[in-house]
Order: sequence, then C-alpha cells, then structure tokens
Amino acid sequence: MLSLLHADGANACKDVANHQIRNLKTLLIEDTVNFERHYHLDRLVNGRTRVNIDAAHSWYSSALEEYRQECTPQRDVRRFQLDTFVRAVVSTLFSGSSQCKFPETFYLDQDRLRTLKAEVDDMTLFDICFEMFGLLLKKFGYNGPVSQARKHQLHASLLAIIGEGIGQGPQQWMMNSEPISLELVRQSLAMAGLPPNPNLDTLQKANLHLRAMFYTTFSDHAASLEATILPQILALVDRHVQSSPIDLFNNLITLPAPPPPLTPSQALPPLISNNTLSSHSEQFTDVSSRITHIILLHWRIWGPIAYVQDDENAVTPREESLLTTAPSSVPQAHSPSPANAEAPVMLKTGEPPESGHEAQFAHEAPLP
Repeated sequence: MLSLLHADGANACKDVANHQIRNLKTLLIEDTVNFERHYHLDRLVNGRTRVNIDAAHSWYSSALEEYRQECTPQRDVRRFQLDTFVRAVVSTLFSGSSQCKFPETFYLDQDRLRTLKAEVDDMTLFDICFEMFGLLLKKFGYNGPVSQARKHQLHASLLAIIGEGIGQGPQQWMMNSEPISLELVRQSLAMAGLPPNPNLDTLQKANLHLRAMFYTTFSDHAASLEATILPQILALVDRHVQSSPIDLFNNLITLPAPPPPLTPSQALPPLISNNTLSSHSEQFTDVSSRITHIILLHWRIWGPIAYVQDDENAVTPREESLLTTAPSSVPQAHSPSPANAEAPVMLKTGEPPESGHEAQFAHEAPLP
C-alpha cells in the first residue's frame, strides 16, 4: 500500500513538473536572447566569464578577411557582418575536418553542432557512395538513367549496412567498406543486366577504390554539399532575421504534423549527389532550418558581445552599469518567481548557480 502511495506521489510530482514546463516554455523561449545577453555580459563585466572573448573575436575577424569578397555589403554593414558569420559557421560544419573548431562562445550549442556535423558527414559519405555507384555503372556498360526507386533501394541498402554506425563518424564507413562495395557492385550489375556474381578481383578493386575515395574526395564532396545548402541558409536568415525567438522556434524547429503512412521507399531520407543521382536543394530544408536557428539566436546573443566590437554596436557605459547586477534584475515581466529563480539559470545556461571555479570548455574536442 505504501509503495502505491509513493508511486502516486511521484506521478503527481511529474505531472506538476510537466505542467509547469509547458506553461513556462513560451516564456523561456521568448526571453532567451534577453536573458542570455544579460547573463553573459554580467559575467564578463565582473570578470567571471567562462569563455575566451578575445579568441572568439579573433575567429570572427579571420572570417571577415576570408569572406570579405563574398559578402560585399548590399544593404548595410550589420547585414554584411551577419552574412560573414553565417558563412563562417556553415564552412566549419561542412569542413573536411572531424573537429568542430568553434570558439568557446558556442559552448551551449556544442551538442547540436556535433549532431549536425555528424549528419553532414554521413550525407557526404552517402554522396561518395553514389558517385562510386555511377562509376561502376559505366564500368559495366550501363549509361542510362537511374530511377528514383533504384536510388531509394540503394540508399536503404547502405543505411542497413551502416546500421547504428550512422552518426558515429567516417570510421564506421571505413569499417564497413567491404559490404558497402559488395552492395554497390551487386546493384550496378543488376542495372547493367549482368549476372550478379562478381569475381573476387572485381570486389577487391571496388573496395580499394571506394576507400580511396573516402580519403581523397571527402573534402570536395563536402564543399559541393556546402555550395548547395548555403544559399538556402542565407535565404532563411534573410526571411527570419527580424523574427522573435518563439517564431524562430515554431518556423525552424517545431516539426509539422505527421504525414500519412508511407511505403518504405517513400519514407527514406532524400538522396543527394551532383552526378547521375542528383536531386534538388529543397531536400536539405531540415538541416538548413536547424543551422539557421542556431545562427540567428547565437548572433543576437553574442554578436554585440564577442564579434562586432565597433562603436555602433559596443555596449555603452550605462548598459555596463545596468549589467553589473545579477541577471535576475531583468524586468520582472520576464522573470520567474523567487521560488523558481534558479531554474532558468540551469535551463538556459547549462550551468548550476554560482558554485566556485568554472571549468574551461574544450571547444576543439573531436566529433564522434
């Protein structure tokens, strides 16, 4: 009987917590930029910041030099600065490196950035496999079109081979290069109308060629993918640059209602490639939206603090004096009740309340 009472009490507490989270969700999202800017500025002014602002500013200054020609101002300086930031973030995600070398200002975004980087790497490796498939088709004498059904069939087969290795890095693809090569050879022979019984020499050569492509063409394929997805992100930034945080969340993060059940081939993720298996850039909408969401929120919070330190965007002495108080000095219309004053700190900053020395964030940790 006592255990039942304890279970009922735990369930009641869980229901209350879920109810409070639902009620606070809109408030927390809408106040994200305001709270974070005050929080980080307060820590910076009082010498308690956990991030290296100088390193972040140097990272952005390097981006200005690198992308100055590509981001020629067409409207105003602020948009030029934001476009430069967009290109720097996208370039880092689509680099051939296994590390996401972002400055420490991104410490709250690291998990999402790692996930995005892993997805981008897998998309790039799928693209390499599709190029290899095209080469095998030509080798076996097939020069015709490749149907959408065949594309999805190949994609499903490769996905099944990698299995839980998806999102775990390029090493998983290298470990599975033999079965991947076998499947590419098998399906290309079938399309060419040849017997599906390749000899060992053909399989070995295909495997060696695929492994070499993983090493030597990854950066080129990643750059091609970046060139496809960057215009989408720039367009989304332009469309949502003035949107409120809650509108950003609803338009870029919230998933649409589940569609009607699809057949297995229809339910597969879209294919990408610039060869015979090419498809349109609209298929990258999900990744583009998630990257855009991170970019816009991060820029609003950290842009005037760490990246753009000119007279136009600098913090005034009056703002500095206002920010020397605790973050709870934000107008009460946007502040929680005293009883829950610590909750937003933990929810929004990922840190416990003040508790001594803070560990430095390792922003160059290798991705999975």
